[in-house]
Formats: sequence, C-alpha cells, structure tokens
Amino acid sequence: PAASPRRRPRAAVDTSHPDALLHGDAVRQLAGVSADTLRRWIAAGVFPAPLCRIGRRPRWHCGTVLDWLRSPRRQDAD
Repeated sequence: PAASPRRRPRAAVDTSHPDALLHGDAVRQLAGVSADTLRRWIAAGVFPAPLCRIGRRPRWHCGTVLDWLRSPRRQDAD
C-alpha cells in the first residue's frame, strides 16, 4: 500500500499583537471554521469584513478577530 502523506501540524496563531494583520487561514484556525463558513458569515454580516487585501488575500486586524471571538455575537454565528 502507498504511504499516506503526513500533514505538518499547524503552527499556533500569534495573537500577542492586536494590530497584526491575519490572513484567512489564521482567522479560520482561530474561529475553528472552514473557508466556506467564514465566507458565509462575512456575506451575512455576522463576521467582520476584511480590513484590506494584500494581492487577492484578505487580511483582518488580529484585535478585531479576537474581539469578535469573545463577543456574544459569536453565539449568533453558530
């Protein structure tokens, strides 16, 4: 049988700098959701829209994401 490829464990997202810009992978990892779910939340206005895009990749302020994760609004998204 063919050996299955090993996935490297994801590095923990550094949340120590609230002004840092997070890319979508980091935001999804923090929120524990898929890319499709994050897109639906943004389209529905449940999750904050990205602050900016670098190339085609959206970026969020770390502090904005952490505030949202701690807020009661997060319960509405689930």
